[in-house]
Amino acid sequence: MTADALRIDAVGPVHAEALALLSAAAFGEDSWSADAIASALRQTSARGLSAETEEGPAGFLIWRALGPEAELLTIGVAPDARRRGVGGALMEKMLADAADAGCGRLHLEVAENNFAARPFYECFAFKVTGLRKRYYRNGDDAISMSVDLEPS
Repeated sequence: MTADALRIDAVGPVHAEALALLSAAAFGEDSWSADAIASALRQTSARGLSAETEEGPAGFLIWRALGPEAELLTIGVAPDARRRGVGGALMEKMLADAADAGCGRLHLEVAENNFAARPFYECFAFKVTGLRKRYYRNGDDAISMSVDLEPS
């Protein structure tokens, strides 16, 4: 996939149904519902991004700007689009947008046992900042990570 073959667009609550389909493909039973996505994107601090390849919808990301800090709420890539740069492109766009919004630091939580995502975040200079016991609905622990942002 070339950079020209990937399009990243801003999305809002009106796109919740399509994003929920991507979430279901990416996360299965742990996916976000359309109502949860719409609710998150209705927050004035929230921003959404979607990625599309020539083959169709490929991924999405939801984050929010909270004054000088930002938080990644969710990122998902469709299974057939993984390892093709979709997640990285979404992250790069979000990091740039957050820095441009005046955020100096971005936080996230990732399941302690998500051995695919943790190195992905480390590639973007995220560092472990803590552990949240039983953070997820299923009782799994979450690792808190953050990265300092520089204005572009």
